[in-house]
Amino acid sequence: MKINPFIFRGYDIRGEVDKDLNPEVIELIGQAHGTYLKSIGVDKAVVGSDNRLSSESYRQAVIKGLNETGVNTIDLGLSLSPIVYWAQYYFKSKGAVMITGSHNPVEYNGLKLGRDYSSAFTPIQEIKRKVLEKDFVEGQGKSETAPPNYINEYYKDLLSKVGKIKKFKVVVDAANATAGKFYPELLRRAGCDVVEQNCELDGSFPNGTPDPTEEKVAQRLADRVIKEGADIGFSYDGDGDRMGLVDEKGGIIWNDVLVAIFADAVISEIPGAEIMYNNLCSRVVDDVIRKAGGKPILWVTGHAFIKDRAKKDKIPFAGELSGHFFFSDKFYGHDDGGYASLRLLEYLTSQNKTLSEVVSGFPKYISSPEIKIGCGDEVKFDVIKRMAAKVKNDFSKERISFVDDPSIDSYVRVDFEDGMLILRPSQNGPYMTIKFEAKDQKTYDERRLYIRNILKASPEINWDEGVNLEIFK
Repeated sequence: MKINPFIFRGYDIRGEVDKDLNPEVIELIGQAHGTYLKSIGVDKAVVGSDNRLSSESYRQAVIKGLNETGVNTIDLGLSLSPIVYWAQYYFKSKGAVMITGSHNPVEYNGLKLGRDYSSAFTPIQEIKRKVLEKDFVEGQGKSETAPPNYINEYYKDLLSKVGKIKKFKVVVDAANATAGKFYPELLRRAGCDVVEQNCELDGSFPNGTPDPTEEKVAQRLADRVIKEGADIGFSYDGDGDRMGLVDEKGGIIWNDVLVAIFADAVISEIPGAEIMYNNLCSRVVDDVIRKAGGKPILWVTGHAFIKDRAKKDKIPFAGELSGHFFFSDKFYGHDDGGYASLRLLEYLTSQNKTLSEVVSGFPKYISSPEIKIGCGDEVKFDVIKRMAAKVKNDFSKERISFVDDPSIDSYVRVDFEDGMLILRPSQNGPYMTIKFEAKDQKTYDERRLYIRNILKASPEINWDEGVNLEIFK
């Protein structure tokens, strides 16, 4: 069986259904993960899956593979990544697998592999080697189905970790993905009046990819918030560990601004706290952290990388532009879109302010959305090296951050006094990720044109694939 080596990415596994992935490949990955778990003394794993059309069969295949190595499994059925993380504690299982394509297009699926509580930081290259060499141990593990009432314990636990929440009217758009089954109920149990939009589960995603960073998803949510006269709008990705946000006026709040909100909230309770944020975030995050008396820490992009370092360094809060938020002050340190939603509602209740009123007190930047443009897996890291050389030459007097390590992250970022720009190859798929900002429209347009010209000078860039590319027209 020929295995596409590019499905093994920086911190998880992603590929096209029936091209890169099928039940046979998934079973091999289950055997490899089971072999790895046994080698570190772990013999039990919780397993869940999202509602993509292939996920049910993949979940059964990975359970089979795990059992064949002697790892016992608890089948959670339809689930979310944060529920799988939480279930590790509930069922006392360090091992975990989540079958999910997350925010990738409908033709993709994948796996997140857990080796410790709240952690998806399994060494994927070791899993790759075991799969390609079929280096597996043998055993006879057993599988059991999780009791159906465990999800009620999840809701109760999350609600116990937040304070008072007033009765908000909220709109939830789940893009027909799995979060639509769980998060409206969580918010209702918090006392909210919930309006559901695209919460009917449909693994063909008739309303588009479940990605809250896409402007069309955010605008769809904004339109419904205005129509309903709601206080706030939440959107979620395919496996519920990321969220998007709209204020009561229909204003789209990009998640780096939400990182700043959460940072301000945490520092108010833990003076001088270290706050970590990823390299795609606006300078507003640094501004707000410093003003609140905290210590900003810029780190690489990737939920597993940032979660692992935040856990290791005991950082009370870390966040990413993509909508991954990691609370360790009162929570487990993993990314849970439902819990992040509760924390925001708790903060707004305590401040007695609307979301737009909170944001109005922050420094203002004109920021692009997160832009994704096609670039092949086999060339994207070489492309970023070439781009970085030009950027470093063109902005030699500015503060430049550059990392060239495909096993963690590769990027070039320029920090100006009035904004930033960043280019990086994605760890999740065959594309580049771009963001830029400025404090005035003229400078914003100059940076937009500068990045457009860099992209146009790179023949490897595929202008037919991507998200939010209209910004370069």
